[in-house]
Amino acid sequence: MRRESYYGGIGKPNAKDKDGNEIKIGGEPVPGGRIGFPIHPSDYGLNYGLTSGRTYVGGLQYTYDFDKLLFMPAQLLVGAEYTHDYLSDVMPIRQWYTENWLEGKHGGKSLSEPINQTIRNASQFAQIEWKNDMWSFLLGARLDQNSAVKDMILSPRATLRFNPTKNINLRATYAKGFRAPQVFDEDLHVGVVNGEATRVVNDDNLRPEISHAFSLSNDMYFRLGAETQLNVLVEGFYTRLLDVFTNHKVKTENGVTYFRRSNYGLDDDRKVVSSGATVMGANLEAKVAYRWLQVQAGLTLTSNKYDANQEWGTRHKIEGLDKEEQYLDYVPKADGSQFVAEAEDSEAQTISMTSKEILRTPSVYGYFTIGINPIKPLNLSLTGTYTGRMWAPHAVVWGQNSAVTDREAIAAGLRKQDFVVGLVDDKGAPIMEGGEAKSAAPQWDELVHTPSFFDMGARISYDFQMFAKTKVQVYCGVNNLFGAFQNDFDFGPDRDSGYIYGPTMPRSGYMGVKFSF
Repeated sequence: MRRESYYGGIGKPNAKDKDGNEIKIGGEPVPGGRIGFPIHPSDYGLNYGLTSGRTYVGGLQYTYDFDKLLFMPAQLLVGAEYTHDYLSDVMPIRQWYTENWLEGKHGGKSLSEPINQTIRNASQFAQIEWKNDMWSFLLGARLDQNSAVKDMILSPRATLRFNPTKNINLRATYAKGFRAPQVFDEDLHVGVVNGEATRVVNDDNLRPEISHAFSLSNDMYFRLGAETQLNVLVEGFYTRLLDVFTNHKVKTENGVTYFRRSNYGLDDDRKVVSSGATVMGANLEAKVAYRWLQVQAGLTLTSNKYDANQEWGTRHKIEGLDKEEQYLDYVPKADGSQFVAEAEDSEAQTISMTSKEILRTPSVYGYFTIGINPIKPLNLSLTGTYTGRMWAPHAVVWGQNSAVTDREAIAAGLRKQDFVVGLVDDKGAPIMEGGEAKSAAPQWDELVHTPSFFDMGARISYDFQMFAKTKVQVYCGVNNLFGAFQNDFDFGPDRDSGYIYGPTMPRSGYMGVKFSF
């Protein structure tokens, strides 16, 4: 794998020619980024990223069928697997040292240390399943030795199936799983605010995340008349998560925001406690087939909660307020006079905003598909996906005119555009840079309860038989027919690129031709 990333954050530079000289019209600089007025590479910013990696997987498994083992026929499966994953993530322009770099020495501190991650996982697994037409018993286990975890991890699983009749399938399952505490996360390339890259550092005492999953289901088949078949699945599930990973913001330095990944959260008194979570709910699915019509639909209801509060964002401190609940609905003064000035590299001038909700996880979601085949070569289909409301974190920088809520507050006179808070040192003196007081915009993050979405698509196709074994299919369709789409995207170089939810495609059409031979 090889990928080049760019985090943004170049601001609004003026146009320059190929030699780096500003382009002016009437003696005034011309803003760059328009046709004919390019942005010079020197203004592209520092946040280039180069990610490369290699993954090797090898395994072997063996199965053996017993005509009878103890009390009924059985199948034995044993095997082993080895995974080696290497990944490197570096920002080349930032990979220089703040001390002795002019002399060519590399003994100082790098602006952005590269991530070099190697994960090795060796596992052995075995399972045995007794089964006949009425009963099935499965017992299995997997033993993993992961290089990111100190001890070996045993993950058992079990399944019990009972068919009182051939049309009723009752099933109960249990499975244990784990997630190793590796450093690299895809969020490094998603959650970017103000063009700042992110880095995650594991806590020294970080433990693997463990899951215990239980489910109970009833899969039923019915025949209605001579030509109609009905399948109904009713399922309940319960998953208990232990030592859940959570990221806490540590600092922002040299354009990189650092997070520490740990296994703890905060209770209602903001005391550190072990982190766990519970996900449970019910799932209902049904399928009907009648001659040229097939209909399938499903609905899932869930509850998703952490045991302890998890940080979803931060807000800049305000004089006189020291409790989180005081910040939830508070509207600071437009002139910013209440904000506490932020000292350089200080962690004490922001307050954590927390919640027990598992973010970006709806409590209700569902789907349906309808297939119509009136004649053999003609196929029509309708698909729909319902995504219920969920809680989504939104990183907002005060007065940057990027978030919709920020622009509305500026227009209402509740905030100043381009507002900044002066940085001071530990003695309270302004930090100067280029003859001016160094400054930074305050953070005022939001937890947004997103709207629900119904995403519907339609497709029609027709098959032409060209030769005995050659077929041509012509098709066209529409995605997101009703235009259900997020309407509060951030804009500009200071946007929160991770604030995206709902359907991934706007209303769009497509057509094509497919050859099969």
